[in-house]
Amino acid sequence: MDGGGAGGGAGGGAGAGAEINQSLELRSNAGNAGGGEATYMDRQHVKAPAGQIIESLRVDCPTENTIQYVFRTVRAFGSGPSVAAVSALGDRGPEITSDDESKSAHFLDQFEVKGADNSLLSGFVLTRPTPATFRYQFWYVPDAGEGPIIQTSTRATDDDGGSTTCFAQHAIVAPPGYGIVGFRLYRPTLSTIAFRYWVQRLKRR
Repeated sequence: MDGGGAGGGAGGGAGAGAEINQSLELRSNAGNAGGGEATYMDRQHVKAPAGQIIESLRVDCPTENTIQYVFRTVRAFGSGPSVAAVSALGDRGPEITSDDESKSAHFLDQFEVKGADNSLLSGFVLTRPTPATFRYQFWYVPDAGEGPIIQTSTRATDDDGGSTTCFAQHAIVAPPGYGIVGFRLYRPTLSTIAFRYWVQRLKRR
């Protein structure tokens, strides 16, 4: 998930004298990529340790047939533990029968993962309430962010026919001193994908 988009707009994030907050790199368990089938992403859980939020996020394919998330977390000074929420409910639309199109991840553009004002993302997972419906469950730390919320996006890339492996070309990255508020897949053209995302400055103690 090729980012860097927020660097210009949110530059100078942590002001002089700000407390150093070392980040931690974590990975979800590498699992079967299902040939790029989007429904296999429900096996990938992203969750920051207690009291931390996500500052960067990307998809990695350790081998030809496996996929996982790689993410970095930092300590947050919010108003308490993470709060659970869910995105809108959606489905895959008309059943696709073509072998080349059956892995399409395009339907994921229905879902926005974004918490309340001044909250920063601490985890998420794609869920299937029924065999035919999907939504994201996600977690955020309330009042962990302050200041304006900045919207940016990754660079558009070829969608590889809708395979989730194309997500590995995109990185959602908050500038130093900032955290991720939320994200959403979108399609700039019929054959490209990108991720729109939001970042906000971490609240100081």
